[in-house]
Amino acid sequence: MGKNFRFNCRTMVNFGFGAVNALPEYVNKLGGKKILLLCDPGIASTPILSTVTDILDNAGIEYVLFPKVTPEPPVADILNAVSILKDNGCDMTIGLGGGSAMDVAKGVAMAAGNGDKYEEYAGIGNVPSKGLPCLVIPTTAGTGAEVSIICIATKGDSKLGVVDPLIAADAALVDPDLTMGLPRKMTAETGIDALVHNIESFLTITENPLADAVTLEGIDKCWSYLRRAVANGGDREARYYMAYGSLLGGYAMNLTDGAASVHGLAFALGTLFHVPHGLAVAMMLPKTMAAVAKGNYDKFTAMGETMGICCDGLTPAEAADKIVAEIEQMYRDIGIPLTLQGLNVGITEDDLEKLADEAYSQKRVMGHSIYQLNREEVLNIFKAAY
Repeated sequence: MGKNFRFNCRTMVNFGFGAVNALPEYVNKLGGKKILLLCDPGIASTPILSTVTDILDNAGIEYVLFPKVTPEPPVADILNAVSILKDNGCDMTIGLGGGSAMDVAKGVAMAAGNGDKYEEYAGIGNVPSKGLPCLVIPTTAGTGAEVSIICIATKGDSKLGVVDPLIAADAALVDPDLTMGLPRKMTAETGIDALVHNIESFLTITENPLADAVTLEGIDKCWSYLRRAVANGGDREARYYMAYGSLLGGYAMNLTDGAASVHGLAFALGTLFHVPHGLAVAMMLPKTMAAVAKGNYDKFTAMGETMGICCDGLTPAEAADKIVAEIEQMYRDIGIPLTLQGLNVGITEDDLEKLADEAYSQKRVMGHSIYQLNREEVLNIFKAAY
């Protein structure tokens, strides 16, 4: 007998090469008259920004540029952008870039329509009402923030996540052409993030048949095309399917209420040592998967089969070890470090205890794992990764 489940599907998606050209259509559909266009300084210095602004200019759509989005964006940045939006009479946000830019666009739209507040709505299902219209345009293939119902901001050393269908972007234009110039390192790190979103949404206690179908497709595409995208940034087929896999990963988290233990440990690296999210998730995937595989060896092996890893004749534990080894081999191929020391952020053995404490405190995501790690097991994962 199958289990009951629910999911959220709020975002209109236009996917494919040239999708960004539909921007005026969606702005008009959402009723936007004056846009707050948010991006990070890196995107602001590339032709990607002019691609978007030229489309807006040619359509006669007025906009104000906010090119100051930072990685792991502070709540203060979101509230500052809300003030700029209101001071300039903007009535819609567009987030152009990676996960941070899209999250800030979602957060600003939500806060501007709900009393200029953000922190008060942290947690699950706390947003009182739909905010301003929001459209997002990803330029990486990794976070899946274009379709997720999650916004992550920081305050001090703490992450404040708002999880609510009402924070989802109203529309997403997912154009693989915009990822063509992504540097090799960022392609690798964001690509592993996309893979992990699919893996964790498959190996979770909140599984359901629809999520399984979506995530196996996402795992297949990310696993099959990430090496190619890293090796040749101009490989349009690889860029297409990585963007697709990332989209599926973001959507899958809506089907399963979010990520699991890999993200819990990765959040600790981001919080305490400011490791970029994609790299932090990549770092924690192999050793965490090795620890939680025992929670459901059958699903773990099914995942391996989707990745084309033959486990015939192996015991469940041997199959899990082989899958983890293949993931680590991919890391060697695409330039992802295999140890915490390889991150070169100053982590010492003395830091492992506080990393374990921070990760174990991430109760929401840790609780999604197919195997419930205790604090000692979390510490052992960090030791194994060190």
